Amino acid sequence: MDVTLSELLKCSFQHKDPAALLCHMRQRTTVTYFAQRDEEQAGDDQLDALLTGRFTYNSETYQLPPNFDWTINPSGDIEWLILLHKFYFAAGLGDAFSKTGDTRYLDKWVALTERWIDTVPIDFLSSDVTGRRVQNWLYAHRYFVHGPCAAAIPPAFYAKFLCSLHRQVSYLCENLTPARNHRTIELYAIFMAAVVFPEFAAATHWLEFARRELEANIQADLRPDGVHCEQSTDYHHLVVKNYLGVKRLALANGIAFTPIFDELLQRALDFAMYVHRPDGMIPSLSDGDSRCFLDLLLQGHAIYGNPAWLYVATGGREGTPPPEHAHIFPHAGYVVLRSGWGDDKTAFCDERDRKSTRLNSSHVRLSR
Repeated sequence: MDVTLSELLKCSFQHKDPAALLCHMRQRTTVTYFAQRDEEQAGDDQLDALLTGRFTYNSETYQLPPNFDWTINPSGDIEWLILLHKFYFAAGLGDAFSKTGDTRYLDKWVALTERWIDTVPIDFLSSDVTGRRVQNWLYAHRYFVHGPCAAAIPPAFYAKFLCSLHRQVSYLCENLTPARNHRTIELYAIFMAAVVFPEFAAATHWLEFARRELEANIQADLRPDGVHCEQSTDYHHLVVKNYLGVKRLALANGIAFTPIFDELLQRALDFAMYVHRPDGMIPSLSDGDSRCFLDLLLQGHAIYGNPAWLYVATGGREGTPPPEHAHIFPHAGYVVLRSGWGDDKTAFCDERDRKSTRLNSSHVRLSR
């Protein structure tokens, strides 16, 4: 059964109509949160094409009509539809709108989001898609609502947006993926929603639920040496990215986690420090790609102040070198050996991995 927005709010906000609530959200100073635009999925060219109905994912482009059916996949690749439903474009449209004030970005966000709300079942696709979509809706909210032209947002749409967001977060609480990185995405989304919208009556429950489950989840996700349990270098960093987002949001809003959360996250950042090659890329070991995640070390340094992370993230320009050239992560089985950190006669970028070896045949992953 559908409920009204006022029924979802705490008593002190139930008297506000959507326009007044939007004004409150714009003016409040008690909540701090961050927006994040994925340039790979929502670059400038993709956004410009999207304004005319052209959507590109996984190198496939399709022209969709204004009232297209969200449940029909124009591609033979299910990942195409999944990326569409994750709403990466929402944060991109919000970023473009906040920078330019061009109402075409606002109008497209409203039209696409409203069409999705009106036509897509809450359980369409998997829970991790819902989790990523909630995150991107919150990023979009940060751009649109706190931008210089936020008054242009239609109040009736804003009420519908908040009701749908509430419904999706409530759905996530009841339908979490059992384990690992998808669960982490979903819990981060619930945590974000609780922090960003304390006006919701359910926000206190969401916050305690997400905090408790994140504490348990990081201990299940990360081995005692800090390496992600799937032992993929790529997935390790994607998971760390979410936990760093949780930590940044918690710090900005005075929310505490237990010491084990911080200990494991710092160990995970140590692995990130050692596993990055001198060229700034990670090796592609187990499932995943070779990419650069040095920005995570910068985020970690900003939170915890470890100068070795800063040193590696900046290619030796700032901070101090890590204490070891060789490091073993015994629980995951990774061994990283390196010629140096550019602190002798060799430039940082010219250093190399000297050698890789196995501790045993079943658990070791090698950095080459």
